[in-house]
Amino acid sequence: MKQIFTTFQIGKRLKKIVMGCQVAAYLLAGITTTQAQSPGGVTGAMVWLKANSGTGTTTNGDAVTSWTSQPGTKSFTGTATYYTDEVNLANWNPVVRFNGTTDVLINSTVFGADAVNSNSTFIAAKILGTSTSLTSVIWGSSDVNDSFNRLNVHFPNGGTIYYDMGNAVAGGRIATPMAAADYNSNNIWTFRTGTVAVPAFNHQIFRNGLSAAAGNSAIGAYSLEGKELRIGSSVAGSQPWYGNLFETIVYEKDLTTLERQQVETYLAVKYGKTLPFDYVASDGSTVYSVAGYGSNIAGIGRDDTSLLLQKQSQSSNPGDQVLMSLNGAPQATNAANAGGIGLDRRYIIWGDNNLPGTSYASNLTSVNDLFNKWWKVENVGSIAQAVTLLFPANAVSAYTAPRIVRSATGSATTAVTYPMVLTPITVNGVDYFSYATAWAPGSSYFTFGGCLPIDAPEATIIQPTCSLATGTITINNPISGQTYSFDNGATYQASNIKSGLIPGIYQVMVKDGCGASVATPVTIEAADCCTPAAGTITLNP
Repeated sequence: MKQIFTTFQIGKRLKKIVMGCQVAAYLLAGITTTQAQSPGGVTGAMVWLKANSGTGTTTNGDAVTSWTSQPGTKSFTGTATYYTDEVNLANWNPVVRFNGTTDVLINSTVFGADAVNSNSTFIAAKILGTSTSLTSVIWGSSDVNDSFNRLNVHFPNGGTIYYDMGNAVAGGRIATPMAAADYNSNNIWTFRTGTVAVPAFNHQIFRNGLSAAAGNSAIGAYSLEGKELRIGSSVAGSQPWYGNLFETIVYEKDLTTLERQQVETYLAVKYGKTLPFDYVASDGSTVYSVAGYGSNIAGIGRDDTSLLLQKQSQSSNPGDQVLMSLNGAPQATNAANAGGIGLDRRYIIWGDNNLPGTSYASNLTSVNDLFNKWWKVENVGSIAQAVTLLFPANAVSAYTAPRIVRSATGSATTAVTYPMVLTPITVNGVDYFSYATAWAPGSSYFTFGGCLPIDAPEATIIQPTCSLATGTITINNPISGQTYSFDNGATYQASNIKSGLIPGIYQVMVKDGCGASVATPVTIEAADCCTPAAGTITLNP
């Protein structure tokens, strides 16, 4: 058994980006570009904090005393903790932990001088608090605890997430209750104020791309220039937040719907989240269509504008999830994976149709049962190198020899099966079977299947009669693709009916792509016919 993720000695730091007015050249996990960097290709972010850059450390458990906003001009100072261990990683990316007591990071120079009445804030995080927690993950205010001019996200406050923009007591607040699944899980939260993105609403909260709350009150313009923006608590360290922060992005403007989806796609690919809309690259082009396959989406990809190079990925949703990795087996962290993608805006993204259960299949090699759930893979930009696909071994443990079933159409009718490598790869304590392949450009489909024992057949018998000396055996519930034997497997035929059988015992069997069933003995019995006695009867008159 191959064991990975036993140590986490990751000491390499990202190299500093050197930019000038001429062509910018830099090395960041193998990416080279001349474009200006911005999340999802949306320029103008006031704050862009991400745990895989600017923390001053790449050592698990180290203190974060300064966190630099990208592209590297403004730093938030204070204290928090950097984590890269398997318990805390977000889709193999590092996180910054705020302890819910004293941790906070502060900057007093990020707010601009211009008065604004619009905002777009993105938070990718795991909330570790409870429904009784009273917290703020982000706070900016014109004065001490001023409810009239502030940017604030309670995350949560008494089981509810509040978003304040402007006057929190006069229309500048909207809220959404937290569900049980919102705690201790990775999520992308989006908060917006303005009239550009969705003109019907001035305020919205999105949870993983779905609108969770909306309001329509006017917001007066104001400036917080020179005021603190606090990450991890509200004013004076009150309402400290407990959780893992992966990334936060703040704009002092309302983004269009497409711009918002570009940022959310960037975050979703990086952190393994499923969005309800088509995924879009930093140039607005579609890289994954969710129609029919909109569940449990994850992906690997490179997008230079977003400084994205996700080399191994898995949906963060609960349940048995597909994992894919460049360069063989996944590594302890995304940064430790030595794989690369040669060109910009190249993605392999997958999702499934979320159908439960399995179905019998008789037309496939070495498979007679397969999942009803099918996955779609979209290879955008023709990534040519092999990708290792992994799937939890316990999810296919019912099969004697699990196989991956691939189709160009998502149908078993046109599918071809391939063996999986059954030497387990252990990832975060879970054993996976694997399959390496280079995905074809465009869309393709796969599922999993294998062999299950074939039930012994049941049969209906037509016994011989006095007028017909032979009988007929009909095997019940025939399935296309099966073959049938009436002589203990010596010969097989396509028909499930055998007639002209003289009295005797017949061993009936069924065979499919996985082999044959055990035999069922069926008896053809001779007819019990009476022969009239010969002779003459004379009646006396």
